Amino acid sequence: MASRKLRPYFQAHTIHMLTNFPLRQVLQKPDASGRLLKWAVELSKFDLMFKARAAIKGQALADFVAEFTNLPNVDEIREPAEPPTWDLFVDGSAGNAGSGAGVVLINPEGHKLNSAVRFEFKATNNVVEYEALLAGLRLAKEMQVKRLLISSDSQLVVSQVNGNFSAKDKTVASYLKMVMNLIPSFEKLELIQIPHIENSHADALSKLPSSKDSELLAVVPIEYLLLPSIEAPNVMWVAGTPTWMQPIVAYLKDQVLPTDKLEAYKLRRSFSSPLLRCVIGEEANYILREVHEGVCGNHSGGLSLAQKLLRQGQPSQDLTAVSSPWPFSKWGVDLIGPLAKGRGGVSFAIVAIDYFTKWVEVEPLAKITEANTSKFLWKNIICRFGIPYLIVSNNGRQFDNKKVRELCKKLGIKKYFSTPHHHKQIAKLRLSTKQSNMS
Repeated sequence: MASRKLRPYFQAHTIHMLTNFPLRQVLQKPDASGRLLKWAVELSKFDLMFKARAAIKGQALADFVAEFTNLPNVDEIREPAEPPTWDLFVDGSAGNAGSGAGVVLINPEGHKLNSAVRFEFKATNNVVEYEALLAGLRLAKEMQVKRLLISSDSQLVVSQVNGNFSAKDKTVASYLKMVMNLIPSFEKLELIQIPHIENSHADALSKLPSSKDSELLAVVPIEYLLLPSIEAPNVMWVAGTPTWMQPIVAYLKDQVLPTDKLEAYKLRRSFSSPLLRCVIGEEANYILREVHEGVCGNHSGGLSLAQKLLRQGQPSQDLTAVSSPWPFSKWGVDLIGPLAKGRGGVSFAIVAIDYFTKWVEVEPLAKITEANTSKFLWKNIICRFGIPYLIVSNNGRQFDNKKVRELCKKLGIKKYFSTPHHHKQIAKLRLSTKQSNMS
């Protein structure tokens, strides 16, 4: 292709071909035919000189060593990128109606994270200002902020944290100590004082918890602080025997896995099932005895006893994963046919099955159209069982069309295609339909 577009440049120079194959003899054979003859005619326009390829391994290694010797490391050339600086605005408010704090955290892109805190204890003006600063520092630490610029309109708090004023009051000194303990969590932190008018956003948030406006209260979530931050809550240690639930709680809460590899593998798997009650050894023993030999017990065997316990809301075996943890939230839809014509000329059927309960919805169709498909989804699934979370089907035009897409988009329904991941559910649809026809 290049030789055809740049033919004048190639024809003006001699072209040296470095190869270890006998291309010259092959192209110059008098009995050449077919594709080989076409290549010979195509290349005969150029002045080609075939040369044997010489060994270049040693020279290439020498050139490589000479080119890259004594070069600085990539880390030395590249300047380390400094983490961006976030802006934090804090303010506190104390009054007869209540006290609270407002926090506004702004990332380098300009997105704002608002937070409002209501204090369920009496607080002075200085205390609410320090509580607002602590709430902002905790929020920035949770967001893994490295560089932080804090703006506050409290001269006392700014001066004491920066070391210009001393804290003589015992309560204020305790708050100052907590703030100084949080500062090392950041690579760089600067606290400045700004006029009250420039801190209007945080000031409005600080007064929001004591407001009675229900519309405003629904906009920003409010955190309730029952005790001052300097008062540690009383913790009582409760001694107890280890239970089978503790490893699961430790993994879900702190991502701590058991030392046994098999137990750790079991915990890494995700389990879901209808809500069951977790019981410890003594309660489990009592439940087994009550069901087995209680007032209404019939001294049943192990399998029937386990099934009876499961019906009573107690797990009889390890929880296993299910494809859908909620009833009627995930549906599989497919078309069956052509079938033998029935009343009204119907020869097709559209079928939907729920992943959780295996409930089947069937509607006979005379023609497969976009309107019939969207009408079936609206009538048989949405109106009867509510708006589902997910609908799975194949990627045919009867399911992937404008009407179905608009219906799913309008109601917020996710639409997945079965090829090739969800083909088992489509097979269940066909099997359920055949069984219903046989019955």
